[in-house]
Amino acid sequence: MASYIRTILGKLFGKSEYRTLIMGLDSAGKTSILYRLKLNEHVTTIPTIGFNVESVIFNKASMTMWDLGGREKIRPLWRHYFHGTQGLIFVIDSHDVERLNESKDDMDRMLGEVELRDIPLLIYLNKTDLPNGLKQEQVIKEMKLNDIKNRQWYLQSCSAYTGDGLHEGLDWLMRAMKSPLSSQSTTSTAVNNVSQAENQLLQWLSQVDNDTNEEFADKFVKHDLSSETFDHRTLIRIIWCYLKIFGRKETIKSVFDNVNFYLKKINETLIYFWIQIVHYACEATKNPTNDFSGFLLMNPQILNEIDLPLTYYKKDTLF
Repeated sequence: MASYIRTILGKLFGKSEYRTLIMGLDSAGKTSILYRLKLNEHVTTIPTIGFNVESVIFNKASMTMWDLGGREKIRPLWRHYFHGTQGLIFVIDSHDVERLNESKDDMDRMLGEVELRDIPLLIYLNKTDLPNGLKQEQVIKEMKLNDIKNRQWYLQSCSAYTGDGLHEGLDWLMRAMKSPLSSQSTTSTAVNNVSQAENQLLQWLSQVDNDTNEEFADKFVKHDLSSETFDHRTLIRIIWCYLKIFGRKETIKSVFDNVNFYLKKINETLIYFWIQIVHYACEATKNPTNDFSGFLLMNPQILNEIDLPLTYYKKDTLF
């Protein structure tokens, strides 16, 4: 099913000459870097809860750059976008000293993925326009970059705010992607550690809806949907349909007026949370197909009904 999702994503965006992922911890500056490269200007950003994708032209070549949200609960979803990647960019905040080890752990996990083997790695040490940040020598030592084997890598100091260093790093990555290392003959065993929750997520992503948005919304208010099959995906689709058709105010009213018909027990805080999250995702991310399936493909983290709320609330508050 994961391959199905990747195939759909490929159809949505087509094949660029180079496909690049931008990863790193939250607040490292990934989105600022993406739009500095895209627009050549500093853009005020907000935390990415899904991802941003843009086509960047550099040195007469096209790069499709995927900026993946860096919040802790979202990082496990990165793997769904590894397929077909030709270049990796990992962003480190030069002033986030306390989380340098966390950056190392996430980067090491990423580099251990079979689908990313041998792919060149550009590390941006961001926010170096500010004083008293980490130096390259410190990062190389603390993150043990010299231990990276069988992979081209390069550490580039930069500033998303001023643009300094970004083109130098991208120039290296472009050359590395044009001349990749040959995969060495090694024996590896891929371990299937996909959890039950991830399997459920993939099933929901690949589910096909046969009714229109208007028909689905009408069934909801007439209580014609099955309460036995009313799951998290159904709730998200109700919210999405109402937002698209009627707007935010009517969405809040209709959801709270009718959802208790389908659910024996409701958590008003959670319901309102999901309305907020879906509304934000509609505004913040592109949807090339303009349908619910496309919305989920662009925002798969929204189907994570347990972990995503815990990014914002304490467990005792919700459950």
